[in-house]
Amino acid sequence: MAKCERCGASFDYDERQGVCPRCCFYNRPPGTPRQDMEWMKYYNVEDNSYQLPKSEGGLEELFPERKRSWAKRIRDSHREKAAHTGTSENVSSTRRAREGRNLASARQREARLARNKNKYSRGNQESASAYREYDERTSKGTLAGKIIAIFMVACVLLVVLTAFLKNASTDGWQFGGATQTEEGELFTVETRTVEEAAEGITAGDLTYRVGETRTFFREGELSDLPAGEKCIGIWLEDNESVLDFTGYGWERPYVYDGSSFRRMLDAESLDDGDKFTLAGILPFPIYGAGFEDESGYGIFFVDADATSVTLSLPCQTVDPDDTDKINCTEVIDITIPLAE
Repeated sequence: MAKCERCGASFDYDERQGVCPRCCFYNRPPGTPRQDMEWMKYYNVEDNSYQLPKSEGGLEELFPERKRSWAKRIRDSHREKAAHTGTSENVSSTRRAREGRNLASARQREARLARNKNKYSRGNQESASAYREYDERTSKGTLAGKIIAIFMVACVLLVVLTAFLKNASTDGWQFGGATQTEEGELFTVETRTVEEAAEGITAGDLTYRVGETRTFFREGELSDLPAGEKCIGIWLEDNESVLDFTGYGWERPYVYDGSSFRRMLDAESLDDGDKFTLAGILPFPIYGAGFEDESGYGIFFVDADATSVTLSLPCQTVDPDDTDKINCTEVIDITIPLAE
């Protein structure tokens, strides 16, 4: 058992960890140096009450920095006590003072609300003005964006239309009496019969005569002949002696076999060009425009299943002011059945 150094009470030191159960004093472990116990002379062990040091000036002398606050609290305490226990005059005076303070507080609150209202009102007006300016800028920006978008859409549509017309020319489609050449140029179209073509057709500055059509070679008979195609020849005669053309690039006749346009071939440039010579086939020349009448078979590779082709004769004229230039705005079509 241990004995409290302050009040003398006995207790189990280990169980209480050195804290006295009577006065809650912490007793240092046995064997440690004793503490200065001078401060305990004011402690009355009999009634277990601790007496604070007395001062003639009271707490004001011990804590001079809090003298004013304590004095105010004491005065307020006396005033409230007098209000509760004093005369009706004191009570009414206290009530009037409280009501006056409440009224002043209410007026201050109203004035503050009024200032805030004006402030927010000006803020709203400024916000509205700023919003109008922003809306105007946004409207202008939106209009410019719409114009740009419309321009881009128009460009896209133009590209799509160009591609469509190009595909249409490949497929041989016609548009309101006009068609496209193998070069993609849009021409006015006129049609003639095989009989009219045999008698002679004026196509611009040339006169063409169209004769027989023959199938010369099939798949496997020419090394240059693609799979699924055949080689045909259309007899052509033209009168070039009337021309006064000194340039190059004269457009030769071409055919449409039901799936695509076909150029006239230079038989001599083919790997098996000698087969035409050995077979006695005279090809029609394709380079430039001569000053002599030309004749021969126009050589074409067409679809192997084609039973007829459309021969197109470009109607080209020489510019009288410049014999190096030619113009072409029309094409003559003749539908010709293919003989085996």
